[in-house]
Amino acid sequence: MILIKAMLLFILVVKSCSLCFSEVVTCSNIVPLNHRTDNISILDFGAVGDGKTLNTNAFKDAIYKISLLSKREGGTTLYIPAGVYLTESFNLTSHMTLHLAAGAVIKAIQNSSNWPLIAPLPSYGRGRERPGGRYMSFIHGDGLQDVVITGENGTIDGQGDEWWNMWRNKTLQFTRPGLVEFVNSKDIIISNVTFKDSPFWNIHPVYCSNVVVRFVTILAPHDSPNTDGVDPDSSSNVCIEDSYISNGDDIVAVKRDGTNTEFLTTVLALTSPSDVSTDRLRLPVLLSAAKHQEELRMCWLNTSTFTTWDSVYTLRRIPEGEGISGI
Repeated sequence: MILIKAMLLFILVVKSCSLCFSEVVTCSNIVPLNHRTDNISILDFGAVGDGKTLNTNAFKDAIYKISLLSKREGGTTLYIPAGVYLTESFNLTSHMTLHLAAGAVIKAIQNSSNWPLIAPLPSYGRGRERPGGRYMSFIHGDGLQDVVITGENGTIDGQGDEWWNMWRNKTLQFTRPGLVEFVNSKDIIISNVTFKDSPFWNIHPVYCSNVVVRFVTILAPHDSPNTDGVDPDSSSNVCIEDSYISNGDDIVAVKRDGTNTEFLTTVLALTSPSDVSTDRLRLPVLLSAAKHQEELRMCWLNTSTFTTWDSVYTLRRIPEGEGISGI
C-alpha cells in the first residue's frame, strides 16, 4: 500500500512537470564569473605539497594578502598546483578564486583537538549533534561576496573517517565540521572540484543568496554518517547542476530557518538521473517534507522537465522494496 502511494505520488509529480516551462538550460547564470586581475600561488607562501608538511600558515598568509588586494578591481586567484597540501581549517575572503589544479589535493588534518570552535547557527540554537558550539567547516566563509572554488577537478579531502568513528563511538564533544560552509554570503560559485570524505555535510550555504554548484563530484562511503552532498539552508537562488554525488546520506537536502519569512528557491538541474549514482537516488525518491511554503525546483535537462513543489524536500536513498515516507 505504501509503495502504491509512492508510485501514485510520483505520477502526480511527473504530470505536474509537463505544466512547467521547458526552455531552462542552465541556472548557473545567476552568478557572473568575474575576471581576476591578480594571481598568486600557494607556493609563494611556503606551502609544500608533500602530504606531510602542515600548510595552515601558508593558506592563512595567502588569503590575508588577498584580503588586502580586495579593493582592487577584479579580485585575486589563489592557485594550488599539483601536490597534497595538508592543512588545518581556514577562512576564505571576498573577491577571490581558490583554484585547484589537476592533481592538487587540499587535505584536512585529523586532529580534532586543533580544530577551531565557532558559535552555533542562530536558527539551530545549538550544535546540530551536540550542545554548545560546533567545529568550523574545513573551508569557511562568513559575510563574503564574490567567491569561487574551482579548478581542474582537484580534490578537497576531509579525511572524515576519524570523525565518523567518533560519531559511531559517541565520543564527539561538539558537532562535526563540514567540508565547505558559507554563512551570510552571496555570489558564490563552486565548480569543477572533487569533494571527498567530508566529516559531516559537504557543501552548506546558509543564509546565503546567489549560489551556484556545478560540475562537482562528491564522494564518501555509503556507510559514512551524515555526509550530505549539498544542503542549501535558509538561502535563496541556489543552483545545483551537472554533478555526480555518491555519499552516505542525503544527496541534496533543502533546509530552512523557521523564522525566515523569505522564500527559498533551489534549482536542481542534473543532466540525467545517472549523474547521481544509481544507488543513491531511487524512484520513488524519499520526500521528507517540512511545514513551510518553500519552493524547490527540480530540473532534469535531458527530459526538459521542470517541477515546482510547495514544500521542502530531501532527496536521499531508498532501499529497494521500500516505498515513500515522511509525507
